[in-house]
Amino acid sequence: MKISLLTLLAIIMGVTLLCSEAFASSTMISVHRFKELEQKVNELGLEDLPNTLVVMDDDDTLTMMGCQGQTGANTCQYLGGPAWFSWQSGLAKDSSYCVANSFEDLLKVSSLLLAINDMVYTEHDVPTVLNSLTGSKVHLLVLTARGPSN
Repeated sequence: MKISLLTLLAIIMGVTLLCSEAFASSTMISVHRFKELEQKVNELGLEDLPNTLVVMDDDDTLTMMGCQGQTGANTCQYLGGPAWFSWQSGLAKDSSYCVANSFEDLLKVSSLLLAINDMVYTEHDVPTVLNSLTGSKVHLLVLTARGPSN
């Protein structure tokens, strides 16, 4: 019985993939503060840190629209932020609060607001925690729903 080269290659690839699958695992952990993130990641142990990927969103997780004084954060409107964008995209076109005639125009307004505003960290220790994690060889991935202009 002859086995073609292509069949042999497929068998080798299949066995290789099955073996690599046995060594992969993942865990999803949610935290409310960056210090808590640092603590949870460090609990993994030094040998696991280089194989650790921390994935987070940018808007309202790492950075957010600034609010004057930050003491009245509950009264801030965060013009241009994710909640504002969601609110705007749900408004009727004839609403006096609607700033755009189309979704494309809303994206342009949102891009402009993001470009002219200074984003602030959601917590003062964000840079310290992220530097600590990268110094420990942890891989970081930041996701965003923003377009390429932001």
